[in-house]
This record gives sequence, structure tokens and C-alpha cells, in this order.
Amino acid sequence: MSDAVLVSAGEVSGDRMAALVVQELTRRWPDLQFFGAGGGHLVRAGVEVRHTVDSLAVTGLTEVVSHIPAALRMLADLARQIERRRPALGLLVDYPGINLRLAWLLRRMGIPVLYLGAPQRWAWLESHMSPLRRLDRLAVTLPFEEQWFRSRGVNATFVGHPVVDLFRPSPPDIAREALGLRADAAMVALLPGSRHNEIQRHMPPLTDAARRLGLPAVVAAAPGCERLCQRLAPNLRQAAMHSVLGAATVALCASGSATLEVACAGVPAVVFYRVSPVTYAVARRMVQVPWIALPNLVLQRPLLPELLQRDVCGERLATEARRLLERSNGDRVREGLRQVRQRLGAPGVAGRVADLVASLLGRGGKMIGGR
Repeated sequence: MSDAVLVSAGEVSGDRMAALVVQELTRRWPDLQFFGAGGGHLVRAGVEVRHTVDSLAVTGLTEVVSHIPAALRMLADLARQIERRRPALGLLVDYPGINLRLAWLLRRMGIPVLYLGAPQRWAWLESHMSPLRRLDRLAVTLPFEEQWFRSRGVNATFVGHPVVDLFRPSPPDIAREALGLRADAAMVALLPGSRHNEIQRHMPPLTDAARRLGLPAVVAAAPGCERLCQRLAPNLRQAAMHSVLGAATVALCASGSATLEVACAGVPAVVFYRVSPVTYAVARRMVQVPWIALPNLVLQRPLLPELLQRDVCGERLATEARRLLERSNGDRVREGLRQVRQRLGAPGVAGRVADLVASLLGRGGKMIGGR
């Protein structure tokens, strides 16, 4: 059997998640070799990253079109590598536009596939489920996903969310001292997103909201996005996410995985998002879920306020943030965020994913959630 494993992960969060799993697999089985597509975290984990996917991480229908040629070139190269190396397993993390195509190719060649981080099909009309039913295993990271996918014929297992392993906010006193803030001063965290096109849409209203609030504001720029944030908001300070959320009283957070970091930090937040008018017009007809914020979906109730499209403006963001700064509202939201954190599962996500890999490779190890 081949000792090669194909790994494909998109965006910063998927890259970090995949690297955590690769490190655990390497610890258990040093003979495994990894190749594929990803980012800097996978490189540091020892993966032969043939394609860096950071530039392909965009949102929206109109934005994706310009990236299709590069994505097709990457798929063609990975297909050639799969044919030549015949890996023992495909470990595919999030990034459904690329990874569901890779899953089809791998399964056609009889290579087992473990897909980590479910495509959010529960948010859309229930079509095109057949690619997921053909997966050997789907490892889901949100508690409600296992039952949702299993009821639709997908072999899904809840492994917990990697944010519980990857994110630790700094203690508030240490974070505030590092940022030069008084212990009792309110501070707003600005989280514009991790994709360049998101940041370009979101930074202007965030800057306006910070001005209207009149509070110290710090930007938590995603790795690789620091220069763009600096160019768009030259007067705002930047710091690492763990420091920003450790010190924050309230946050303005773009919808996405960062909302779960906000939950783990216990910071009340306004969740917002903008896409192109064309993308939004299509999404309105297809999206079935009542909320966009992951903490709201985990709790199945509207804990965090949400703003979309034209409502993502400085005035509305500042108004909603002021409401969260009121003690009664802030206490209520912080209690809800504690419940979110409890539902995300225990630490040790990579170990549970490695158990699934072991079952697919026939290398022993405890199998979880079997059916």
C-alpha cells in the first residue's frame, strides 16, 4: 500500500485544521508522506505543498469567476499526481469547490476519502447531495451537522470543532497591558474577514463604526492580510486575534469561523457580511437557514445581532455595538456564548480525526461514530 496521503485545504482556517491533523498522523505513523495543496501551516507540518491556495480564497459568484483558470490548473496537476503516486487516502478539508472534484477523482480510482469540515449544504437548498453520499467518511465540526447529514445518507461523524484546540484568548489583563489599555476601558475588536475581497468590502464601514463609537479599536487581521488592512485603515492599530479578543469588550465580526473564536473568548459581537448584489440575489433564493452567525446556528436562536448588505454601515454597526455594551445585554450574550463553547466539543479534534484515518487505512486505532 502507498504511504502517500493527498491533503487539500483552502483558506487560513482549513490550512490550520489540516496541519493539526497531519501533525497527529505523522506522530502516529512517521512513514506517511503528504502532498497536495494548502498554505503555510501545512508547509510547516511537513507537507509537500504543490499549490498555495490563499489567492483562490474568495467569496461570491462574481468573484469566483476570475479564479477559475487557476483552480483548473491546480486540479489538473493534482489529478496527474494522484494518478502517478496512487495515494492511500485523500484528506480533504473544507473548500468544496475544489475538494468535491478531487473526491470524485479519488473515489473513481478506488482511493478512500475522508472529508473534514462539511460543506455547508444545510444552508442551501438540498440539492447535489450525491457527492457527499459517496464519501467514505465526512468528519463534521458543528454539533447539529452529524444528524443532518446522516438523515440524508451521508456517513458523517461529529469530531468537535478545531477552534477548541487552536484558539486561546490572552488573559484580559495581559492583553490590555500589551495594547496599552486601562483595565476598565472599553475596547472594540474589528474582525473584517480572512479573504481579500471580504476585507475590501468590510473595512470602510468598520472604520466608520469605530469612529462613531469613539472607543479604542483594534483590527485583528488574518495572516497574510495585514498590509491590506493597513492600507484600508491606516489609523487603526492591528494585533493578533488572541490579544484583540482577550482585551475586547465588544466585537464587530465578519460572518465565518472567526465568530466561533469570538464565542470561545466570550466577547459579545455584532456579526455582519456583504457580498456582491448578484451573489446576494442568488443566495436569497437558495439559503434556507434563518441566521448567518455560527453561534446562532449552534444554539438555534438569534443570540448575536446580524447585519447584511446595505445594513452593513457604520451607523448600524455602532448602534448594535452600543446595545451589546449595555450590561444586561452583554451578560445575556456572554452566557449564551458559554453554551456555544460547551457544544463545540472537547479538545483533541486531531486525535479523533486520526482515529477515522486509521479505520480507513486499516492501521488500527479506535474507530468513532461507526455505523
